Amino acid sequence: MNSSLPSRRSELIGRDEEIAAVAESLESHRLVTLLGVGGVGKSSLSLAVGKTLESSMGVHLVDLVTVDQSVDVAAAVADRVGLGATPDVAPVDGLVAYFSDGDHLLLLDNCEHVLDEAAEFVDEMLERCGELRILATSRTRLDVEGERVHPVAPLGFEATDTGPAPAVRLLVDRAASAGTVLDPADPQVVDLVRHLDGVPLAIELAAA
Repeated sequence: MNSSLPSRRSELIGRDEEIAAVAESLESHRLVTLLGVGGVGKSSLSLAVGKTLESSMGVHLVDLVTVDQSVDVAAAVADRVGLGATPDVAPVDGLVAYFSDGDHLLLLDNCEHVLDEAAEFVDEMLERCGELRILATSRTRLDVEGERVHPVAPLGFEATDTGPAPAVRLLVDRAASAGTVLDPADPQVVDLVRHLDGVPLAIELAAA
């Protein structure tokens, strides 16, 4: 199936259960929004879910972070999925025709930058494309009919029965990539991830 997903260069730690849960939600809900604060890992989780589904449907990633309110969201999406401009055909009409052919999942990343425009676009696409599914990431819910919200929380920093806490595992793994060996049982390591509130982006920056 056609896919525009980049390959991950490092392991996504601590999200296995969420990947499965979000993929399951998409079976019964055509719009799922990953909701959380900046840096919590919404984009990484979205990409991982897309990777698990790309063998069964076309998966398309569109990052709206550089799109401003003066730009037509439909035009930005059409450009990023590779649809060239066609005279006398509106971008949204071209997308409807494209997504109506087969099963497709659209990953709309960073919707909060153009929240109202993204919500209007999503609402129209779901109305006109009966099989299209959308996985959005945002700091604020889209408030579109049928939206299923999946809150994305920071990584836990409490040890589990199977080993170190996910936040600790992330810090140790990324520090090792930067050439530093950390002991996951070191109280200072645990204190650091607590201080960073288990936010993956903050942990990765600290590790670097």
